[in-house]
Amino acid sequence: MDRTLVIVRHGQSEWNLLNLFTGWRDVDLSPNGIEEARTAGKRIKAKGLRFGIAFTSALKRPSAPSTSCSASSARAACKPSRTRR
Repeated sequence: MDRTLVIVRHGQSEWNLLNLFTGWRDVDLSPNGIEEARTAGKRIKAKGLRFGIAFTSALKRPSAPSTSCSASSARAACKPSRTRR
């Protein structure tokens, strides 16, 4: 059984856009960051990858891409597992 690990980093945040350090601050993605997440989802879909689970932190900026990627890759049934660790 083949396994594939896919790592997707969040796109540009509102603070990245302002050249500010985000750290643990819970900021949203910029419009560009949202589009980057959608593009990642479309690329995942084009590769035909399917996921059983997605791991993400509880912060907004990494959670948004996992949601956008799932939706764009037609795998919305894959619920992200969120943790602060």
